[in-house]
Amino acid sequence: MRELAGLSRRSDATEIRELYVQALHELGVPLPDEKAAGRRLLASLAFGLARGELSPGDVSDRLSMAVAAGTHEEARFLSVAAHYSEWIGPDELSRWEHDLRSAAHSLTASTTLGTALGILSSRRD
Repeated sequence: MRELAGLSRRSDATEIRELYVQALHELGVPLPDEKAAGRRLLASLAFGLARGELSPGDVSDRLSMAVAAGTHEEARFLSVAAHYSEWIGPDELSRWEHDLRSAAHSLTASTTLGTALGILSSRRD
């Protein structure tokens, strides 16, 4: 893990990934598959927005379109976020931000992925 922490941003991506996977293994943390990682990213962004830790623009910047939604709420959050454009006018931007916050609240209320992120969710299964 120390070796990974000491790498620069310009380090070889393959080396970074190998050390990352090794560090997770040493910590006993399984490497999530791509779908699980994407769903955790969606939940993390939704919780960050809902808690005021991220702005709608931050969410849009951090979102990868390669993420696949696993639930209706995840799909709605992803769909709304994907409609962002730097060319949106002020009225449209306000509506988009409102819709994104609404989708984030729906997602955070419906998921148990928050516990995997260290966030207590309001949902109880």
